[in-house]
Amino acid sequence: MISIYDCHPAPVSLAAGLGAVLWLLLGCSVDTRASAPANGALALNWTINETTDVDQCNEASAASLSLEVYDGSGAYGTYSATCDAFAVTVSLPPGPYTAQAWFVDDSGIARTTTIDINPFEITEGTSLAIPIDFPASSFH
Repeated sequence: MISIYDCHPAPVSLAAGLGAVLWLLLGCSVDTRASAPANGALALNWTINETTDVDQCNEASAASLSLEVYDGSGAYGTYSATCDAFAVTVSLPPGPYTAQAWFVDDSGIARTTTIDINPFEITEGTSLAIPIDFPASSFH
């Protein structure tokens, strides 16, 4: 937590005890804010049948990848990227996570089974690269 003190002496000069109280009441403010940790990043890279061939996306009618990230409280966020990007980077606060990824078509209908991403730890100021592959058997 960060405490910011912005104090200006009160223009009134009184007895020491009363003056100090007035100084605090009239001339000093305290702003306490939770300090947000510097983020790290998850860099998820994917392949289809162990390639980054754009034709694989087209043949499977996979328009985009959906990525659901979970922290200790449950779902942290949902992210997406076009299938042919073959990568997405997500900024996350430091901590432990798990995730799931799957492809959807233009209508948002799932085109693959869900790939579970093993638990991972995000560290402040770093990028963690995780590769995954969608084999032909994952498409329906």
